[in-house]
Amino acid sequence: MRYKAFFAALMAFLANPANAATINEWRSSVDAIVNDILAIHPAPFAKTGETVWRREVAALRTDLPNLSEAERLARLMQLVAMIGDGHTQIEPTDSSYARWYPVRLYEFADGVFVTSAHNSVSDLAGAQVLEIAGRPVTEVLSRARSLRGADNEFDRLERLVVIHNAYLMKALGVANDEGAMEVMVRLQNGRTVRRILRPQSVDEELYSYYSNIFNWRYFSEVFGLPFGERSQWVSAYKNLPASAFIEADENRPPFMQRRFAFTKRAMPEKDAYYLYYGQTSYSGMVDFTREAFEEIDAQKPKRLILDIRHNFGGDGSTVGYMLREFVKRQNNPSWEELYLITGRKSFSAALFVIDAFKEHTAVTIVGEPAGASYVSYGDAVERPYPEIGVNLYVSTLTHLLTESNDLRPFIPVDVPAPVKFADYREGRDPAVDRIVSGEEMRSLPLIALMESGEAARQEHAKREREFSDISWRRPPAEIDFRTAIHQLREQKRLDDALALAKLNTEIHPYIWNTWYGLAEVLEEADDIEGQLKSYKCVILLDPNNYNAAGIRQIFADSEVDPEPVEGCPIKE
Repeated sequence: MRYKAFFAALMAFLANPANAATINEWRSSVDAIVNDILAIHPAPFAKTGETVWRREVAALRTDLPNLSEAERLARLMQLVAMIGDGHTQIEPTDSSYARWYPVRLYEFADGVFVTSAHNSVSDLAGAQVLEIAGRPVTEVLSRARSLRGADNEFDRLERLVVIHNAYLMKALGVANDEGAMEVMVRLQNGRTVRRILRPQSVDEELYSYYSNIFNWRYFSEVFGLPFGERSQWVSAYKNLPASAFIEADENRPPFMQRRFAFTKRAMPEKDAYYLYYGQTSYSGMVDFTREAFEEIDAQKPKRLILDIRHNFGGDGSTVGYMLREFVKRQNNPSWEELYLITGRKSFSAALFVIDAFKEHTAVTIVGEPAGASYVSYGDAVERPYPEIGVNLYVSTLTHLLTESNDLRPFIPVDVPAPVKFADYREGRDPAVDRIVSGEEMRSLPLIALMESGEAARQEHAKREREFSDISWRRPPAEIDFRTAIHQLREQKRLDDALALAKLNTEIHPYIWNTWYGLAEVLEEADDIEGQLKSYKCVILLDPNNYNAAGIRQIFADSEVDPEPVEGCPIKE
């Protein structure tokens, strides 16, 4: 009987790690967290209105007496997550919170799958998750993601840490009192089965890195949760142990070669060279790049590929040192085509990499949009609240990598390459494979510069058809076309400049700059009638733009009031 009593007491402790906290301590901590966010975060209400957020604060304070400890933590995490900033989070610190399920989940373009499973449930590796606790998996994932702040929809896809945590899943009413959680899965052999997942506590001796209990999320999806040896976790790729991905193996495809820090692959048979950057740091990233260029300069590949799909960030101040290795070769590059592959896990300092290459090199971005936009928040500081067993991480800076009026929630890619599990399992990479196959993957402006304006138009039409079902696909920005048009004019390639300028007006018809750019090309081509008609469209779209007075003077001097050019979206 004594053993049963001890076990019951232990389970009660594990179910309520912060059991000592009183209601007053909770209210005091909530108030302090709110005050710290308001005092430290540069723009706490950029995404959620202040009134809406303060109502949630008041509701949480009122509801505290009626909530369990787990529910209090979950509500507090949801409150902070409403800020909409991946760097601003509540994270539990009590190791008793760290009870994890023996599977790791990842949402692919074709569903949610187990990418790594502990030996105890090894047959679940590669299984598709259909339901959790009798509910559709996407519904449960959405609830779990509500506890983690995210910059955009792609960052939100990456925020899956909560679904693996028994304490928090109990708070959401998904797991039972012991933390067990039922799932319905379709195994790799096609059978549909129901399983009960039982959590295990963190192995602190083997995983000293996990003193912050959520830090395991920084490792990519092939790795498991923080208990057991890595060799005890089975990946969905060829059923290899997670430990296999620490060392490079060139028998695997490049994106599976190594999932730790940095790796590279010369691919002379494909006339390509592949670089994998798993993080952003001076000590590794810069030295790694310099070493790689010894091989790149010798090989002179047609296609140079940088993969930052799993780059969660690091030290953004080091990006410039790495970029110099590329910029100093720009006049005589060792490559013909440069590609940057991004994904949902590309975050924080990885955004500096995207911005630097976009600004200073002729790069094409392939993959999935990064986990934040050019406008984001970061450099978080840590504030402990030991009374309730949590830390607050809150951003201190705004990172403005573009104009202040850039409201895009994500950084578009030139060529989408979403990953389906069927491809992932077999080692097929929709980004790298298509690049090295010789398929046209360059950005439309680069196609115009390196081939012709007509080639860019044809490729645009092809991509419109191919990617019509991808909701997040975006064409190149107007300014990217404009920059290429200026370069073509400098090269005296007026036919290509005209073709690209017309394409720009078709893709961005309501931006007056496109029609102004078309007018400039037409003037240079001595098509004065077309120039004036294009200017007319500029005036109709924005009568007060900063060129309007000059355009009206041209009309007056020419004694004309032209009709707008064909294709202008506004008629008089």
